[in-house]
Amino acid sequence: MVTAGALGLLGGICVNLKIHGGLYVLPAFVYQLCRSPGLGVGLRLTCVAGLTAAITLAVPFIGSIEFRMGDVARGKRLGASAWS
Repeated sequence: MVTAGALGLLGGICVNLKIHGGLYVLPAFVYQLCRSPGLGVGLRLTCVAGLTAAITLAVPFIGSIEFRMGDVARGKRLGASAWS
């Protein structure tokens, strides 16, 4: 479980650096998936790795989204006061 989380973290960081960076982690993930003892365990490992990668991929953009929303709200206030 920890290995799947680590692979997901590594995959998310690689995709943040390059859009095709997830391909660099794919062989290690397939190796880990083939070593899993059953289908249920493999599915759980895939879900953990995917969720970890998605969270890692989204984290750098959280601050910029709040900044953009602040700009939109401020722009609407400035626009409303400038035209009225």
